[in-house]
Amino acid sequence: MKIKIGSRIAKENPKNIYRITVDTMTGDADGWNDLELDFKDKEEFIKVVRYCEVMALQYQKCGRGGGDGFYDHLDFFEDYFNEEWYYQDGEWMDSWESFGLTYFDQTGDEFKVSYTLTDEDKEIIASYEVKQ
Repeated sequence: MKIKIGSRIAKENPKNIYRITVDTMTGDADGWNDLELDFKDKEEFIKVVRYCEVMALQYQKCGRGGGDGFYDHLDFFEDYFNEEWYYQDGEWMDSWESFGLTYFDQTGDEFKVSYTLTDEDKEIIASYEVKQ
């Protein structure tokens, strides 16, 4: 067997952005999807992290979601998740699993992001009447 190595495939990271990666499950673990949402604006990123907290609290027992109707009442869902979420026969089919946060600096170096919720954050999240 002869093996030929082709040209290098360069992957260039984005620069100066915050990224939220959302993991979802399709059906009964029939498939997994990763959604990537990128933000240049830190305040918008923080706002969407709160929305992720709403979803994580609502589905803290390993997802479920899909056709439970909760998504229909979230004012932010269509703005941030709608286009990426698996939709079929009038129902959101993917279930929420988890999310992760990353920051890419001016050189494209990648950093994990963590956060601590403030009292204001907790009030905003609670306003969505999620299970806590």
